Amino acid sequence: MICQYDIIEAIKDYFKADEEILTEALVYLLKSCDPVYGIWIKGEIAHELRMMGRCPKCGAKLERIKTYEPHTELDDCPYEIIVEDCCPKCDWRERWIKKN
Repeated sequence: MICQYDIIEAIKDYFKADEEILTEALVYLLKSCDPVYGIWIKGEIAHELRMMGRCPKCGAKLERIKTYEPHTELDDCPYEIIVEDCCPKCDWRERWIKKN
């Protein structure tokens, strides 16, 4: 039985010479999956695109923005490092807190 990982790996292997075509193929597959039965592979494709530094909505290269959020309510005013991966084309964002 073929699982979603096999499909993604086969596509990556087939288009390994050209990252742009690989990205286009993954975005196309992501958009064409069935919304109910394709939910598992859609999550895996979106994860693979994010790991490649690409937007899971449009395939553009992501930009990383780092900000510092101060906590004035605490003594010594410590801060958290907030990192966002942002798409310059479609404004998709993924925010996460960097662990020290």
